[in-house]
Amino acid sequence: MMPAVLRSAMGHVRTPMYLNAYALIVSNLLTSGLGIVYWGLAARLYAVEIVGLSAALTSLLLFVSGATQLNLRPVLIRLVPEAGAGTRRLVARAYAIALITAGVASLVVYGLAIALGSTWTSLAGLATGAGLVFLVLSTMSLSLFNLQDGVIAGLRRTVWVPVENGAYAVAKIVLLVVLAASLPALGIVVSTTVPVMAAVAAVTLVLFRRWIPAHATAAGGRTIEMGRRTILGFIAADSVGALFALASTTLVPVLVVAIAGAEQGAYFAMAWSVVIALNLFPVNMAASMTVETVHAGTPPADQLRRVAVHMARILAPMLLGVLVLAPFILGVFGEAYAANATDLLRIASLALVPFSVNALALALARVAGRGRDILLIQASIALLTLGLASVLLPAIGLVGVAIAWLVAQSSVAVVTFTRRLLPVLRAVPRPA
Repeated sequence: MMPAVLRSAMGHVRTPMYLNAYALIVSNLLTSGLGIVYWGLAARLYAVEIVGLSAALTSLLLFVSGATQLNLRPVLIRLVPEAGAGTRRLVARAYAIALITAGVASLVVYGLAIALGSTWTSLAGLATGAGLVFLVLSTMSLSLFNLQDGVIAGLRRTVWVPVENGAYAVAKIVLLVVLAASLPALGIVVSTTVPVMAAVAAVTLVLFRRWIPAHATAAGGRTIEMGRRTILGFIAADSVGALFALASTTLVPVLVVAIAGAEQGAYFAMAWSVVIALNLFPVNMAASMTVETVHAGTPPADQLRRVAVHMARILAPMLLGVLVLAPFILGVFGEAYAANATDLLRIASLALVPFSVNALALALARVAGRGRDILLIQASIALLTLGLASVLLPAIGLVGVAIAWLVAQSSVAVVTFTRRLLPVLRAVPRPA
């Protein structure tokens, strides 16, 4: 017979909320681990200045693509489970909006950057018409790539997310190595964006030919409960909030390069990539809670307690491991990265705790359709992070950015916990 512990573990994993969350976590482990390999190879195959400039440009691409898809990824996570027969129309409209806004905005942003001579335009070939077209197409593809994970999660096909993202991460590494000799200036940027285009084409085909029709058939009797005006207000607030959230993460490397230079930007980018990877765990747990709460159509109180307890059990050893192993993690990129960014990584990783509190608060707000809460949380974090970083970076160096991030997350978490999470947690009866 199967041992009781093993039966319990299998039952736990088979629970949809945990299964979907673990699938996203496995995806993050794959992409984060392979991301470390990717940037480790980049640091050894490309000049430090190229790494710094490429990291800044990659962050800008992510910011523009994220901003122009209007944060529809979490909106799709929230709406797809109950969209029923209207799922195809919902997803198609989201795709169209993302493509149009990404195309128009990226033409303006990158065109102005090239005209003004932004630092990353010194990368050979980008300050040309062909370079501009490449950047626009890359941004449009990244926008859809981000949306796809939201659709897949909303359809409860989350176990495929690690497959998609793992294949993308491997393709990036292969292309990075292949292009090191032939494209020493653009190899990092090209290897980041070209595999995205292939992934978007393949996943879109599967979504519209198989998964969306199956979901529409299974949930054909359901309709979105929020009214049109509520949905539009929710999307508007969530989209503006997403701009602030993107600014608090993707624009920070750009700020570092602008103030401290390309070399310091390279050191910061490697540590920051680890911090962003850590943050994906609470983000995905919160996303899974959102999907399952909407799918079940029940109040979120019990789900919140279960997720909060589970997150705490995993976050504690994760954070301890990063604090102890920080120099070894950064040593993968080279001795100079460990020497210049270990303290940065340790301090910034402490923000994982308040970040998790804020992620759960955002999940509650999405379930309830409270767009204003989402906007206030994300705007507060972004403004505090960028404002403090711009002051502390020139004064005390890269560590100042980490302190800014920690203070911003912690300050907002105190408010979200006391005003949003604690009242809900108190409403859940404790197990006997």
